[in-house]
Amino acid sequence: MIRRRLRVLALATVVAGSAACLRPGAAPPQVAPQPPAAAPTPAADRADPSTREGRAQVLDAVVEVLQENLALPAAGQAPPLQRLRERRQELLEAADAATFYAALSELLAAAGTRHLYLYRPGRDLFDRPREETRLVGATLTDINGYSFVGDVWEGGPAHEAGLLYGDELLPMQGQAPALDPLPAGVESVTLWVRRTREGEPFYLTIPTVAGDTLWYLAESTRASIRTVQMGACRVGIIHLRTFADEDLVEEIITGAHFDEADGIILDLRGNQGGEIRLAGEVFDLLTREPSVWIHYRQRAYPFPATSWNRPLLVLVDGTTGSAAEIFAAAVRARGLGTLIGATTAGQVQGSRLFPLPDGSRLLVPVTTVTLPGGAPLEGNGVRPDKPVPRPLMYAQGDDPPMARAVQILTAELACPEPLPPERFPHQDLGPPEGGGPAGEPVP
Repeated sequence: MIRRRLRVLALATVVAGSAACLRPGAAPPQVAPQPPAAAPTPAADRADPSTREGRAQVLDAVVEVLQENLALPAAGQAPPLQRLRERRQELLEAADAATFYAALSELLAAAGTRHLYLYRPGRDLFDRPREETRLVGATLTDINGYSFVGDVWEGGPAHEAGLLYGDELLPMQGQAPALDPLPAGVESVTLWVRRTREGEPFYLTIPTVAGDTLWYLAESTRASIRTVQMGACRVGIIHLRTFADEDLVEEIITGAHFDEADGIILDLRGNQGGEIRLAGEVFDLLTREPSVWIHYRQRAYPFPATSWNRPLLVLVDGTTGSAAEIFAAAVRARGLGTLIGATTAGQVQGSRLFPLPDGSRLLVPVTTVTLPGGAPLEGNGVRPDKPVPRPLMYAQGDDPPMARAVQILTAELACPEPLPPERFPHQDLGPPEGGGPAGEPVP
């Protein structure tokens, strides 16, 4: 059985520890291992961004936080602060609070990292209003003004209803299509779907569920776990969508999902990270470092078998970010498996949340990540060993990277076809002399 190992420092060869944080749409940001920030400002004492004085307080606090904590590549250290100083008057004279927040967010985004971000007051860490949202487990991608289904989460309502990756969603009654997240109170959505370029559109009604996005990412991961028979071999497949759920990671590293598998395909597409500590625990499960060997004649055997030491393939793409791409980089650095797909996002900096005087929170990158040899991972990403594109438009659910992973793993394992049941030729020897048992005649 695969056993959980207590060591969680396996990623030290790739990154000096920090907790990787994310922008909206994947998993709640985690706090890097630093002293806790001050408590949020009570509502009664908050600065009012609708006034010039309130905006000045916010800007002064942002400048102070960035001066003391911002960690960007050397070439990018000055621009955010410089732009704040250059545009201070414009920000102070904003027409209203909404205009102020929009301009400040635009200025921060120009730094080129999703780990520098302003979460406005009253919004959650997915940058949505703090109220119940509804989900169907699917997201949209815009291509030249056309809407295509870019992801369908395993086990969710959209998956169960038959929505496919690459489906085009057409406008209905002049309204653009919408998927996750949906407003509170929306019990179902009706979509007008076109599956092929020349195909006839059809309607698809999908019920929604209420839930936190992080919870849903974990549930989708659980629904994705399966074992596929390939000839005489068994391949474990898991679409690990987040490193931000401790219970999920605990299940993966202590469970027996793949104890009998001959190889594993780990899908990190869409995984925008979470907590680097949890990514390290999963990575630790895969390391090949047996401490004791038993030598018998010309062979050596590890004892105990404390880690996964069978073939590993990891699927990545441009939606693989933060802790997930650090994980992928570590797999390559340690030679644990083959990366298949497309280059990762290149957004890996560990970040912290800092409260501001208006009740908003500023996400700031506080660490940098380098590969062995000193090359920065930020802005570059991890390139796959086997580049395999996955076209989106009218894909009808096709997944070439997964198909390629199966093909490679089948060849690597050399899975033979199962042998047919052994049959012995029947030979009728006739009844024994004297009849059957106790002298009874044999029919």
